[in-house]
Amino acid sequence: MLTELAIPKAKAIEKTQKLFDGDGLYLEVPKKGGLTMAAQVSLRG
Repeated sequence: MLTELAIPKAKAIEKTQKLFDGDGLYLEVPKKGGLTMAAQVSLRG
């Protein structure tokens, strides 16, 4: 679960990990390090 406390503790591991908040937003932590915020959206039309 993505929480305010989990963001500073996010560390790179052997593979890319994603920490989800449950509402479509997630924090991606690549194995090379760094952080990326992203959102999953679905458009229906």
